[in-house]
Amino acid sequence: MRVCRVQPDVPAVTRAFDYLVPESLSAALHVGVVVRVPLHGRRVRGWVLADAVEPATTPDRLVAVHAVVSAGPPADVVELAIWAAHRFAGPVTAFLRAASPPNVVSGDRAPEPATALHPVAAPPSELPAPWPDAPVRVVTWPPAADRRGLVRSLCASEGSTLVLVPEPARAGPLVRAIAGEGREVLHHHSDLPDRARTEVWDAARRGAQVVVGGRGAVWLPLPDLASVVVLDERDEALQEERAPTWHGRDVALERARRAGATATLVSPVPSPEALAVPQAATVTPVPGALRAGWPILD
Repeated sequence: MRVCRVQPDVPAVTRAFDYLVPESLSAALHVGVVVRVPLHGRRVRGWVLADAVEPATTPDRLVAVHAVVSAGPPADVVELAIWAAHRFAGPVTAFLRAASPPNVVSGDRAPEPATALHPVAAPPSELPAPWPDAPVRVVTWPPAADRRGLVRSLCASEGSTLVLVPEPARAGPLVRAIAGEGREVLHHHSDLPDRARTEVWDAARRGAQVVVGGRGAVWLPLPDLASVVVLDERDEALQEERAPTWHGRDVALERARRAGATATLVSPVPSPEALAVPQAATVTPVPGALRAGWPILD
């Protein structure tokens, strides 16, 4: 008998429970989907954390999953949520909620290759070329310098690119600049209504070329992630204020590491956390560009 492990979305319930998988749900149930299960006399929502597990008790004592409710985070994001729960000392449900669509999404869609329409652009003239061959790059970028060329040069030639922007007002010009190259760009931010955020979530899981958004975008399903860019990596807007207080930079770095993607942290003054990342290569603009990118004080 097939058994899955489900984390109920119930306050104060921090452990997962084993449930039988009925034949009628066999094809639709897999790691990450949102299900409804019996718990203490009522039916509650939860996420499948593991499938085909060895039950902790005899199967005759288990009850069955009642229904599959919605698509949910893919297996790699579920693992990332479990990591975040340990890293930031919070319930895994808080991170699974952040990684799930606001509204119900039915069915699974096979990812489509996120083939770029253009080769990778060279680094902007303000930076020494080429980019260093390192898993993590820490870029010092003056606050007054244009970021559009920088971000375009960091978009992957194959696979998806995730760009985290702490200030929503600065995301719009980036979206327009990247889209102007013919790339498919999704814009995700917290001010979007639930329906629009659900549509972005659904489009992302199909393999979007570029996703630009705030800290919440780090949880979107991106099946072929190749490049992660965090702008203003020390900005407080990347820190979730509600408990558990996770930081978008840290989650982005871990996600890039797990996916084998290149991570680039950008800041006028890199944070100690960024400079302490193992195997990180530091990139600094040429002296003239560095001076020109800072405002002149009278």
